[in-house]
Amino acid sequence: MLKITIEVIPFGKYEDRYPIHSIYIANVSGSTAKADYDAWVGLDPTDYDKDKRPKPHVQIKRYKRHLGAIELLRQMLNKWYTKESKEKDHVDSRST
Repeated sequence: MLKITIEVIPFGKYEDRYPIHSIYIANVSGSTAKADYDAWVGLDPTDYDKDKRPKPHVQIKRYKRHLGAIELLRQMLNKWYTKESKEKDHVDSRST
């Protein structure tokens, strides 16, 4: 599992840093070449028993592992942002 933490470092003072968000990406199946990943934004899936774990915010299927962790994160964020935008647009259109 990958944990990506986003921190604010006020005025570059590392000792004053504080986290503002975390992203968790878990390998759920696959081979050495390709894998499937579940991702949660702002929710630590390890806080839950596996059978009671909330549905992932994003799923990446058949990701080519040789592309690396940064590309995995980029794809996950792109998919999450697109999903969030569509959900927001859907809510906005109902309220007008």
